[in-house]
Amino acid sequence: MAQLAGERASFTSGVLLVDVANRTSFDVVEVSRGVELAGLLRLAFGDPETAAGTYRILAAEDGVSGPFSSLEYNLDPAQYRVDALYGARHVDVWVSAIPEVRATWLMAIGLAALLLTRLPRKRPGCA
Repeated sequence: MAQLAGERASFTSGVLLVDVANRTSFDVVEVSRGVELAGLLRLAFGDPETAAGTYRILAAEDGVSGPFSSLEYNLDPAQYRVDALYGARHVDVWVSAIPEVRATWLMAIGLAALLLTRLPRKRPGCA
């Protein structure tokens, strides 16, 4: 964890690199005053299998102004969605796994089969 003290911190140019080893071990920047954002946020994930989750990477007692200009990460964009979420006094990174197309089709087929078994059936000899 990095702690910055002073009047105001600025990440308006350059790169803020955040290492994410796993869900419980990742870089955090705490600022005792406010922080200005506009530079690049680069996320380096150690293990893609445990990447999904929400990470509070920055906290500022006097508030956060502006978003990062861009976001880079080392996860496969076909498998993961990564977003920066901005609060009044913090920045979180949200990572979610994108379901595979095969899994979605299998789930749809299973749901259809389940619904078909619930349909009322005509009994022989009933008019």
